Amino acid sequence: MRFRALVAVLGLLVACSTQAEVDETPRVEQVQPASLSAPHGLRFKVVDDGATVMKQLTEYVAIERERGVKAEVDRWRSESGTALTDFYLTANAPGTIHEFVLDAGEKDPDLLIPPDRELAFQQIESGLWRTYLVFPTAELDEASIARADVSFDPALAQPTVTVDFTPAAARQFSDLTARISGHKLAVLVDGTVVAAPVINGRIAGGRAQITVGPSPHVAADAAALAAALNAR
Repeated sequence: MRFRALVAVLGLLVACSTQAEVDETPRVEQVQPASLSAPHGLRFKVVDDGATVMKQLTEYVAIERERGVKAEVDRWRSESGTALTDFYLTANAPGTIHEFVLDAGEKDPDLLIPPDRELAFQQIESGLWRTYLVFPTAELDEASIARADVSFDPALAQPTVTVDFTPAAARQFSDLTARISGHKLAVLVDGTVVAAPVINGRIAGGRAQITVGPSPHVAADAAALAAALNAR
């Protein structure tokens, strides 16, 4: 299954369900290698948002201003009202951030990425890349997908790819989203983050909807994505 060519295609993931009693459908925002030699395929990984090491790295940026790396922070509130943060770094390439983090860790062991975490990267506006600190274990992967179909979303006025999880994966996804409610879930294709939504609660029903774009060939891209997911 060739996911690499699809990295630029994925844009917005919408978790959804066919069950009436399920929580309101949350919308997702828009993965570079979790390591620079990440395995291929589709992966769902939990983001360790608010991690101390990322906060310290953003503070270190203020000291090393000439390295081409900037510090940023996402802030949001969970449905219960808890304030949450996600500290991250941006630069013009993942390699620039990778080298910066390695250098920081050599100078101060407190700035080392823990062995039970890894950096993943996502391309954002203006061609920049940003970091996510994720847990290395994939909660779900391409084997979790039973079927993918192209449909048309009238609300978005464009084709979408609806993904149905296998029964076992649907239960895993439901339990996962309940467990990490209020936090981010990264969706990676070929090791690159294509989406990292804040999960607002349990998502049952075993279904996710992916919209392709931006692209001048949305219909063809949606068809290619569905074909790749079905050809695993």
